[in-house]
Amino acid sequence: MPGVTIVHLTEDDVPGAKLGGDIEQYTNVLLKRWLQCRGLKSTGKRDELLKRCKDAISCKKEIDPAIDNGKWYDKKCQDLKSSAANLTRDCHILPITGWEPFHPDKLPQLFNYGNIFHWLVESLPNLSVEEKDTGTVNNNDVVTEKPLRRGRQYVSSGFVSDINVKVNSKLVHFKAIVRASMKNTSYTVTSSLSVVSGAVRDASCHCKASSLSRCSHVAALLLSLSDCVGKQSPACTDLPCKWKKGKKSTPTTINDAVYGQDMN
Repeated sequence: MPGVTIVHLTEDDVPGAKLGGDIEQYTNVLLKRWLQCRGLKSTGKRDELLKRCKDAISCKKEIDPAIDNGKWYDKKCQDLKSSAANLTRDCHILPITGWEPFHPDKLPQLFNYGNIFHWLVESLPNLSVEEKDTGTVNNNDVVTEKPLRRGRQYVSSGFVSDINVKVNSKLVHFKAIVRASMKNTSYTVTSSLSVVSGAVRDASCHCKASSLSRCSHVAALLLSLSDCVGKQSPACTDLPCKWKKGKKSTPTTINDAVYGQDMN
């Protein structure tokens, strides 16, 4: 049909959709994400995951346009329709005033789990060991899986609270309190998302592992936000009643009720 552009997602369009070399060197987290990007089952033991990946590679399984609720497909469609230059990452300064309680409708339209995966996993391999300043070279264990795994545990345990949001023309800023595991300690965690693409542009936490802004507490905030994608803010009728709340009284029988002095 003339004049119609068919949009296909490539490995470069979706975070986690690309594996290079020997796939057996990759961790289960990366294998599962790769399978999800192709609409394939991502559960099972490691041998099952590897076999599924090899079968998909042999038949050249394409990227599923519905990955992350189809938001990478929507983004590519928008990119094809517009010649706007790609956003560059600048030094962002968090606002001091204007924060308000978080509502799901404040999230960028294209924000999804893939943005989190890219920030925590794919954006790190180009950094040197010295830049990582973690004292280790085991990227797969320390840099990728641990923040994702522990961040999800923090969310499931209810350790993320007091999420606030501030929106400007280019970025949506978030800050929250994340409680540390097994300690009576909490951290103030922040993150900034692009209004247009939903990409994570910056993040911060003052824990010892936050030199790269990719610690488990940052992951917990981002995962909490991703859990709210597609949810609506509660209607006023769904909120607890705030009116007609008189003083509490102890009910008595009608025979014991006193209505005032006898007028006779």
